[in-house]
Amino acid sequence: MRKIILSAFGCFLVLTTIAQQPQIAVVTATNSNSFYTSLATAISLAPAGSIIYLPGGNFSESVVVDKQLTIIGVGHNPDSNYVTNPTSIENITFTNGSNGAVIDGVSVSQYIRLDNADGIAILRCHCKGVVQNNNTISKSLSVDRCVMDEGI
Repeated sequence: MRKIILSAFGCFLVLTTIAQQPQIAVVTATNSNSFYTSLATAISLAPAGSIIYLPGGNFSESVVVDKQLTIIGVGHNPDSNYVTNPTSIENITFTNGSNGAVIDGVSVSQYIRLDNADGIAILRCHCKGVVQNNNTISKSLSVDRCVMDEGI
């Protein structure tokens, strides 16, 4: 009897853990949808031009964007997303090929890095700052309604 109860409890824990993993939605330019639990996987499998929707919660990942994507979180202000919690990631780097990418409504615990990327739009984000790698200067960078602790 104890084995049955322990087995049932173990199954319950596994199912509860799976159900609580955040679902990242990817919508492609052709309106097909995919769902992932890892931001890095969503970025690597999303075709250029896709929109990635992040739920509230902490994604302890450092990710690299190498294609034109739009990444939308629920916001960084805890007052405005009390129910969902802010969307937070560790680091994000936009590299060559990500020209025209957008990040919106995300708290980045470290820096937003630009590495040979142009036309990046950073909207409603909170981060330490924006760093340009390899001494390259972005030709066009759009920053709107952001909180940057150390600046650009």
